[in-house]
Amino acid sequence: MYSINETRLIFARCKDYIELEKICDAFLLIIYDNNFSQKKLDYIKLQAKIRFRQLKALNFILGKSMQRFKELENL
Repeated sequence: MYSINETRLIFARCKDYIELEKICDAFLLIIYDNNFSQKKLDYIKLQAKIRFRQLKALNFILGKSMQRFKELENL
């Protein structure tokens, strides 16, 4: 069983949406097989939402950087 800190670290290590989806799927399997407290379930949901927003922001920033890079290449 993962502690709250371990759960946070697992989500923090996600590098993209595919990894995040796989981790969420893995936690769903663990949740269905075990009895989790409502507090733990809420924390897992919160960590998934936080990482999704972080990845979304990162992709936006990277997209802007790539756009600028392409503009520079075309000069």
